[in-house]
Amino acid sequence: MNAKSTPNPGTNRKRNSRLGLLQAEVLVAASLLSTVIGLLTCIGYQVQRVAKDTQQYQVALHELANQMDRLTILPIDSLSEQLKDLRVSEPTARSLNKATLASQVVADANGTRLVLALQWERIGQPQPVQLVGWIDTDSVEGNR
Repeated sequence: MNAKSTPNPGTNRKRNSRLGLLQAEVLVAASLLSTVIGLLTCIGYQVQRVAKDTQQYQVALHELANQMDRLTILPIDSLSEQLKDLRVSEPTARSLNKATLASQVVADANGTRLVLALQWERIGQPQPVQLVGWIDTDSVEGNR
């Protein structure tokens, strides 16, 4: 018989130990891959939620700025009447779930200012978005 045709028992042991090591490496790699995929899914969900919150915050700021622009040019006499009928605009009401708009006129040593606050249903207990505008009480209607 030829020496090349007879199997060497030491070679079989090396081959079996390499196969076992390869299986362990594949198992570790698969578990690491599944962990990374799970983490990326969670991160993707959080990024999407932050983007939605940011968009809603921008909508709220635009609504407050529009309302503030409209209200601060009014004479002080008609301002209180307009504040009683203050409502969230339709586009904002569609974008922000259960949006409510609140107002407060503050008169102190620093002057008279209007504080508008917009609150909507969000996760947690966040503070409402607020915007403050100064009211010119010295101007006469028509001189603006």
